[in-house]
Amino acid sequence: AMGPNHIKVADIYSSMAIVCNCQRDYDAALDMHEKVLEIRIAALGETHLSVADTYNSMANVCYSKGDSEGALAMSQKELGILCTALGNDHPRVRTLCETMSQSSATG
Repeated sequence: AMGPNHIKVADIYSSMAIVCNCQRDYDAALDMHEKVLEIRIAALGETHLSVADTYNSMANVCYSKGDSEGALAMSQKELGILCTALGNDHPRVRTLCETMSQSSATG
């Protein structure tokens, strides 16, 4: 049986966050992502790529709600994990750096 902190429960919260984001209920989406983050960190560790993915999702919600500072903060957390897990020269790291640079220039 799955308990409330099972990784599959995090996946369900993640799906719920996507629905909330599509409905423009950004605060609810962030609340769901916070639950995902808590479960994934506990189950997988702070430097797991799934945790980075969660920070990416949170950054996207922040951006959608017009919170560029929040989006940048989440992207920086994602970047830290990606650099540790993949190395500074990985294409995913370069893409995120480019996106952050563009967002800073336009924000």
